[in-house]
Amino acid sequence: MILSSRLVLKKQSDRIALVIPLGFRLLLLGIGFLILLLIVATTPGGVKDLFVRSNILPLILSAASILAAGYHECWIFDKKADSLVYQIGMIWLHTNRLMKLSDLKRVELVQFIKGSLIGQKNMKRHFFQKNIVTLSILDKNGSLHRLETYTSPRMHSIEDTARSIAEYCRIPFLNQLSQGSK
Repeated sequence: MILSSRLVLKKQSDRIALVIPLGFRLLLLGIGFLILLLIVATTPGGVKDLFVRSNILPLILSAASILAAGYHECWIFDKKADSLVYQIGMIWLHTNRLMKLSDLKRVELVQFIKGSLIGQKNMKRHFFQKNIVTLSILDKNGSLHRLETYTSPRMHSIEDTARSIAEYCRIPFLNQLSQGSK
């Protein structure tokens, strides 16, 4: 899943991390620079006439793609430091939220139908409702930390990721996916 926009599990010698794949970042960066190159190549005046009215939308798309490539989100699990670090922001300008690995209670996979009311199990599905799977971690204080949300049918890779995190952290894994989705 190199070109996936989903977080993927990367294993290192002493820690694991859920990160945005490098291939996806490079794809966004390439699209941004390709759009910019095409603007320069098709503008009669070249670089000096780059900021004309007809180039506004392509310039916005190029800038958005390049900025999106710099988006940073990851969960770093480190046994040696007894820490779980959540980082979100831009490449070097991101915030860190720190938790202790020893404070984690379990890893959970939960499935629900978007657009349904809580507690309605046998509800008739409508065309606009989607199956949603969340990968979360519950801490000992009862707080649920959502690591990732999935809408795709890749249940086996999602379950493998959840099991790997639970095994690494040495905490239980609770799979609440309905049996029909596997």
